[in-house]
Amino acid sequence: MTREKTWVSKQNIALSGANDADLAKNWMYELYTFLSGGAGNSTCAWEIISASNGSSVGGPGTITATGSMTWNSSGAHTWWVCRKNILPVTASTTRYIWMTVDLEDSDDTKAYFSWNYDPPNFSGQNTSTRPAETATTYEQDAMAYRYEYDAGNQAYFHGCIDTTGSFHVHSGQSNGTAAPSYPFGMSCARVETPRAAEVDPFPIFLKCSYGGTNVSHGGWTVGDASSTSRNNIFANTTYSQWNASTTNISGGCAMWYFDGSYYADGGDSGWFVPSTNNISYNPWLVAPSTGNQIDGTFALIPMQVGMGFFNTAITIRGRLPDVFCVAGSANRDGSAGEGWGNGGLSLPATGDIEYSCAGDFFFPFSASLQPGG
Repeated sequence: MTREKTWVSKQNIALSGANDADLAKNWMYELYTFLSGGAGNSTCAWEIISASNGSSVGGPGTITATGSMTWNSSGAHTWWVCRKNILPVTASTTRYIWMTVDLEDSDDTKAYFSWNYDPPNFSGQNTSTRPAETATTYEQDAMAYRYEYDAGNQAYFHGCIDTTGSFHVHSGQSNGTAAPSYPFGMSCARVETPRAAEVDPFPIFLKCSYGGTNVSHGGWTVGDASSTSRNNIFANTTYSQWNASTTNISGGCAMWYFDGSYYADGGDSGWFVPSTNNISYNPWLVAPSTGNQIDGTFALIPMQVGMGFFNTAITIRGRLPDVFCVAGSANRDGSAGEGWGNGGLSLPATGDIEYSCAGDFFFPFSASLQPGG
């Protein structure tokens, strides 16, 4: 049950406000302080390189409060660029992932998110224009990251981050019986691999997805029409393409290939469960919501991640540490469409919590994530 990595959490942050504009500003400021402050641990923190608050462009002190968050599709607005030395060191060189958040939309339930291993071009930045991304940037434009304001349903921000800077962020809010409680999931995480950094210099898994319909369990969904499964002799693969945009889900998963190559679809990156002769053990289909029929436990199924290309072999890149598929969550009790999984389910049941469920996965949070399933 002990976690593999050292994680700190900023979880169950009840977002205040009297309207949708307040909710947007509060959510986005929580994201900013979560990253820049490392959830209270400076070792985890991402370094703010440049930012706009809609009035001026500067460094770490530019965004100071919720009032610094301004959306605008055609004029001055808020954006920021941060970086973290999350990539393995090669040739004695410290290597970074650069992340950009841009509030360039007229709809404040949406924002621009991007990641790259090369820095953006800062030469043209101003209050209306973020630093320009390069050709190998994985970006999600006009990505929905939350539900609209609802005075009857509290909205929450959840984030966990480890000492490498790997993080997982979720939006939490009940939305009646027609949608999941955790619609948005965003991750930038270094995978564990036995390969030397010179062999695979880019062991980074990206996830940026929104699923707010009655056939998904949110941003981290397995099956139920929001992702694609592929079976072969080696693995059962579940993924949603980086550029997915359907009525069920937006966004998906991505990795750069070992040579730094970028793929518009993210290389069909996803998670992989071992199989034999086309008969795979699908942990999200075989257990009831109350746990294993023998003793009520939930198996923690390690998540291998990698890249699958159409008509080619799957390339396993490594394992996503401290993230596990929830047995029985995707189709609760084996019946498709029954409930919204096991959101908020925590392990262990007594004592200090190590994991809690959002969507179809356990994440290394230290409390039950609200609002629950």
